[in-house]
Amino acid sequence: MNDDKGYIDPYQFSEQAYHAVHYIDSKPSNLYEQAGAQLLTLTSSQGDAIKGVRFCVFAPNASAVSLIGDFNQWDGRTHPMEKTSMGYWVLFVPELAEGERYKYHIKDAHGHDLPHKADPLGFSAEQYPSHASK
Repeated sequence: MNDDKGYIDPYQFSEQAYHAVHYIDSKPSNLYEQAGAQLLTLTSSQGDAIKGVRFCVFAPNASAVSLIGDFNQWDGRTHPMEKTSMGYWVLFVPELAEGERYKYHIKDAHGHDLPHKADPLGFSAEQYPSHASK
């Protein structure tokens, strides 16, 4: 992902990515500003400003959620998301461009794969048959 500096670990941003999610319960009217895909600039562990996209989806009963899309060849093993105490699943993906196609790969409470889900708060979506979010 970053040809000049090498790989940027998306999981180093966990605490910063979670921070904004905690405001959802106190002010649910701003859900569209906090959940879904949000373009952000976060600070890396080396102090660099890194642009990317924070993904956040509410799936309190899921046992696992992964982000899939063209950027990872739709492979659910590549970008597992982290669950917050409020049931939101969050992941910041460094250097991801606006308009990338994506969906969520969700496992139910028993670990069974569910059909891939479009983002209910995505900025745009493809039409049938794909329904990928953008």
